[in-house]
Amino acid sequence: MRKLIYISLLCGMACAAFPQQKMNVQGTVAFADGMQVKQTELSVLYTNIATKVGNKGTFTLKNVWLDDTIRVALNKQQMALFPVRGKATMQLAVQENLLTVMYGDGTEFSTPFLPWQPDEDKRAGSMITARMIERNVFRSLEQCLRGMVPGLNFSYTEGGEVLVNMRGSNSLKVASNALVLVNGAETTFNDANNSLEVYDIESIQVHKDGMGYGLKGSGGVIVIKTKGHR
Repeated sequence: MRKLIYISLLCGMACAAFPQQKMNVQGTVAFADGMQVKQTELSVLYTNIATKVGNKGTFTLKNVWLDDTIRVALNKQQMALFPVRGKATMQLAVQENLLTVMYGDGTEFSTPFLPWQPDEDKRAGSMITARMIERNVFRSLEQCLRGMVPGLNFSYTEGGEVLVNMRGSNSLKVASNALVLVNGAETTFNDANNSLEVYDIESIQVHKDGMGYGLKGSGGVIVIKTKGHR
């Protein structure tokens, strides 16, 4: 039993010490009958990694993780998600309502197309998950919010404290600092930024309108939940 525990601890330390392996993913996109698919974009979920399919139906996505998920968007009408599965080459066959991915090792993955939605999963989402934080290698709460949520206003006091709100200077209301809740307890953004290890965060919800939080939420609300908290 002790040997098993010791080996598990070593494995956990090793996994934390070495970053995720990255690779370039290359492939083609075409209709099942071989015809070219136009106005197609591929992107890696939760990142800014994206590319448009070239004139010959080819694409390359750089710095992809082995366990990433790729999103295919067709002419801003349909979209589908599929796993990388650690494969560097693949062929995508498009049928009327189905995407079939043929990986370089001969395996396949099929998934239905869904109605297209804007890329809110990349940067504009109000929900930030632990996976998004890990995938983008954020080092602090402030860096995470700057990278994932547009429209936030950061400022700094003479003493070096960081403040954040979600109302611009042109707002009819006087901007106030965002209300920050960590596991239900009210705190300041500066204290949360200094005390929280970003990889201990399970989720961050950003409510720009502050609805339901009264005057305290007039500058927006940031709700943070850490891993293991119930």
